[in-house]
Amino acid sequence: MLLRHPAGKRRGRLIKVATALALSLFFFVAACAVPAPLSDHFTFVVAADMRNFTGATEFTGAAKAIARTGAGEFMVFPGDIDPPDAVYDVIRSSIGSGYPWYPVAGNHEAEAASDMAWLRAFTTGGNLLPHFVIGHKPAFPQPDAAPPRRLRHEGESLDKYTGN
Repeated sequence: MLLRHPAGKRRGRLIKVATALALSLFFFVAACAVPAPLSDHFTFVVAADMRNFTGATEFTGAAKAIARTGAGEFMVFPGDIDPPDAVYDVIRSSIGSGYPWYPVAGNHEAEAASDMAWLRAFTTGGNLLPHFVIGHKPAFPQPDAAPPRRLRHEGESLDKYTGN
């Protein structure tokens, strides 16, 4: 025969509630201490062909809109940045001085020794950039979307090296 104290039933419930609270608190603290899983998704901005259009209604306005709506992790600029110092000033003043910007030389930068010197100094010869491939010209020539639908960069892209 099992004898129980009259307060035993109440004490048992209190122990169960206290245990449940302690376990809940433990799991809450443990969940807060574990870092969130890394996401395999990210966003970034691609912008190009500023070519002296950095005014308030041009690239400056676009950069401010990018800053308001979400600039993502970084910006890639695949060419025609000239002058690159003015474009970079817009990025720093509109998006932030610590925002990662990866400029890529286009044909207009290649034509201007001062632009190429600036880009080389900015990227320290390309050694500070992450290793991903970005180019100014298309991988394969495509016709323009609007008439006269000219085929641009034919023989200048990968179509020139079909054997490879």
